[in-house]
Amino acid sequence: AYLVRTCDLNNTESYSKLLLNSQDDLPFLYDDDCIKVFIAEVSLEYMKPQLADEIIRISSKLSDSHFLILEQLISEGPFEPFSKQMLKHFKKNDSPLLSVTTYQTIQSQVERFERLGFPYCNAGDMLQLWNTLPSETKSHIETIQPFDELEEFHLFGHHYLMAHATSDKEFSFQKPYLFEDTNTLKDIQVEPYETDVIMTTNETQINRSFGAAASFDKDNIFYFGGSTPYRLNELLKINVEQNEVTIVDKPKVIPPSRACHTFTKLNDGSNRFLLVAGRNAPHRAYKDAWLYDSANNLWEQCEDLPQTRFRHSTVTLASGDILVYGGKTEDANSSPFLLYDVANNKWNTVETNAAIPNLVSSSLDYNKKTNQITIVGGFDPVNHVLSDKMYIYEFNSSNNSLSKIKEMVHPIFLRYGSKLRYIDDFKVILVGGTSSGGVFNDKSTMVIVDTDSEDVKSVEIPSKIWQDENIMFIGFDLVWSEETHKLTIIGGGATCYAFGKVINSTLLLQL
Repeated sequence: AYLVRTCDLNNTESYSKLLLNSQDDLPFLYDDDCIKVFIAEVSLEYMKPQLADEIIRISSKLSDSHFLILEQLISEGPFEPFSKQMLKHFKKNDSPLLSVTTYQTIQSQVERFERLGFPYCNAGDMLQLWNTLPSETKSHIETIQPFDELEEFHLFGHHYLMAHATSDKEFSFQKPYLFEDTNTLKDIQVEPYETDVIMTTNETQINRSFGAAASFDKDNIFYFGGSTPYRLNELLKINVEQNEVTIVDKPKVIPPSRACHTFTKLNDGSNRFLLVAGRNAPHRAYKDAWLYDSANNLWEQCEDLPQTRFRHSTVTLASGDILVYGGKTEDANSSPFLLYDVANNKWNTVETNAAIPNLVSSSLDYNKKTNQITIVGGFDPVNHVLSDKMYIYEFNSSNNSLSKIKEMVHPIFLRYGSKLRYIDDFKVILVGGTSSGGVFNDKSTMVIVDTDSEDVKSVEIPSKIWQDENIMFIGFDLVWSEETHKLTIIGGGATCYAFGKVINSTLLLQL
């Protein structure tokens, strides 16, 4: 039997009468041995919070009641980029989310149910539910449908609440479905960076993500490939100050379209650049490498990498060789480091005195004065966890080896898809990415880390930029100018589930 009753939920008196005064029509509702389950799947969210609360309160009056709810979260407020796009979407569709601004966080939802008659509540976000799955299950899913938009998945998962509240005092929430508080970001208190940082946006908007940028000269930037979401093999020449974007003429020989690759300037004064691997689709990865001669607009294919690799990082060493670290490879247990010998067009292995996982989409940079290499965050595909570590190594060019100097641990390092640049000999700026530990806000998105003292300082994004500009720190790239001490954040953006895409404005930091 299937019984349907209609009710105007905005008329809570009608709902109360239907539920609490229907002994003759619905006798089972008053049977103490009958479990009553109320399911609200993104429905109460469209109601005014006081009316939605009354529905929950009335539902709690029946014995052995269970209330299951799925609705949106904006744990870092309405101006966090994904939240802003989500709220904008529903408002545009003339169906604004009315309760989410009152109950923005998981904790506020738990307190809501406790206050309204459900003393026991198990609540978490959708990403926490995903993380309860065994690693073997996740690996199996990956074989069925390769998935590489982990940043967008993180953001989507963090913005949806799943809660189970009950009035049954004998009911016990069991693992693995008992949510544990895994938000490592919410209680972080990071002091502000002492030196003024001037942050401005620029109208230069290239509408592509997961390409790779490199400084061409003091005024210009090269940007190769990326996704619109169509994969591209265009080379852009960008003058940010003049707001000029030029597509460089394509020669007869040019690398295939790709994303999640690197494009790195050689330090031999030749204005040549090395393009390393990347992918077309998640199941169509590359292992090729190309040298680009900008003076003659010529591409030359180099020796292939030993295996395919994408979402890796690349730096030019003082020796002139190119170091590649991490990325998604065919064998996750293979050596995470490779060294490209520019003079001999040859790939070499790199030894290290301290093992490091082959992390995917970590951030990397190198300081030629101190000869130090810093690696932050990234995804460990073997253990299916994000790294919360900062590794610092020293490179020995005499035998192509790396020596570990130190290892730092901090919850703010727990990032996927972030970018890192040295801004002086012992300070690095860490920007963007997403985290399994929560959502970054205007104070935690950018931090400056002193690799010597290990101090972590916040670079706060001004409210005018945070609230009013298009910014989404996913799929972007950083270009640092030692001459001007200016950092350019270019490209990037994300599709926010079904709520539309955010295309980044170019962001400039004067440090």
